[in-house]
Amino acid sequence: MDVQGTLVQKMSWNIQQAIKLLVLLILVGYFMVLIMMPTTIFYMHWKPYIYNKLNSIYFGRQGSDILIYTFPVLFIATLGCMFLHLVKYANAHDERGTSKGTRFASWSRPAITKGPLGIVSWTELCLLFMFAALLIWTISSYTHGLFKRITRQSAAMMGVEIWQAKLERLALILGLVGNICLAFLFFPVTRGSSIL
Repeated sequence: MDVQGTLVQKMSWNIQQAIKLLVLLILVGYFMVLIMMPTTIFYMHWKPYIYNKLNSIYFGRQGSDILIYTFPVLFIATLGCMFLHLVKYANAHDERGTSKGTRFASWSRPAITKGPLGIVSWTELCLLFMFAALLIWTISSYTHGLFKRITRQSAAMMGVEIWQAKLERLALILGLVGNICLAFLFFPVTRGSSIL
């Protein structure tokens, strides 16, 4: 192998590591926004700031929702395509062959083999539990924040009983939690892929 090929491989490896780091930072930021979404800080400070900055001619008020929910996922998908292209390029020019890292290899082993979801790896099981924890956190945070504002006076001003006001707020909470479920629909189906 010549010196130029070695230099190109090192540069390709550095770019791959930079892409991995950037994807990790975007994912951490995305999940932080999803965790902070049911809090007062998000609705009183962050959301108005984002709405004011992104109220454009092309997207209008939907621009902020596009930025929050879809742009990180689409950007990660684009970076993933670039990463796979670089890996393919590096493997085509590598005469030694590829060695797969074994540090997280145990996470891709099957955890449940006979179940309603088929064969489920430890990574998929961990992601399922984290998703359930996020939904529980969101429901409890929204419920705590919205139910404490319901009093006899506020229900009387709306012309309803307290239980009717709580039922109305609960419908709003379930709709807001549904936004998180819809946000995760943008992630591609990765069961059995090389990513996990």
